[in-house]
Amino acid sequence: MILDNKRLQLEKSESRLGFTTTGGSGGAWKVWDRFITLDGEKLFHIGNICGTCAFFFRQLKNDIQGSYAIDELKENLNKGVKSLDIHTLDILSKILPATKPEDKNYCEYDALLLEINPHITRFNDKGDYFKEDQSKLWYDADEETDSIGAAYYRGIDSKITDNEKLYEFYIPLYQPEQLNMERVNYYREKIRKGIKPTAISLSVVDAKTSMIYIDEPADGITGHWCFANYMLDGHHKMYAAALEKKPITLISFLTRDFSWQVTDQLIKHYRTIK
Repeated sequence: MILDNKRLQLEKSESRLGFTTTGGSGGAWKVWDRFITLDGEKLFHIGNICGTCAFFFRQLKNDIQGSYAIDELKENLNKGVKSLDIHTLDILSKILPATKPEDKNYCEYDALLLEINPHITRFNDKGDYFKEDQSKLWYDADEETDSIGAAYYRGIDSKITDNEKLYEFYIPLYQPEQLNMERVNYYREKIRKGIKPTAISLSVVDAKTSMIYIDEPADGITGHWCFANYMLDGHHKMYAAALEKKPITLISFLTRDFSWQVTDQLIKHYRTIK
């Protein structure tokens, strides 16, 4: 459910985060793979620009510490943000990458305030998107054995058209076993009282359509819109919400420059969800 949204144009930033791309297919594609970077090093591989290839994400750097919390907003985030005011967005824009595409002197984001219902799963386990959903359509998708057993969060899948479906992902920097359980329990108590604390993510959306499935799927779905939220702050909140099976809120900064199409359509779709 979308509670609010605003468009941002960013010309500069002191963020340690960035986006970068590399070419592919023997030099035939100037841009193919996309990455989120931290201090110039590749942090996440966030897929490629191929509209018929399988969606994926991979964490490439694990020796990191801290989060992107901003003390000035800590109290408001813990209480739960109700709308996206200019003051909040100005402060949070400091943590956003200002990586610009070649044809513009600024980068663009859609700031989405969402109510989300995260549930935890693990690669190759029950509820794993790649094992249970993707494999029906992309039967030759690459398997990343290093990821097996790693935890991530999924949201609520929703049908967009007769042959397209939205899948929500919340991808942590830290695994649940790395978190402070006292802090997790602190948020569990808040959530039990009906509070919906706010987490922060940097996100991309990719529209992927399979061309290789053997049999027409029974539900007719051949296209997956994969909305991938890379968590910058709120790991304890996310885990607490998953354990309580109750919603929290998320400010998702959706990059328009490094997403693969359908950013406007995604927002329009969220407006139809009650």
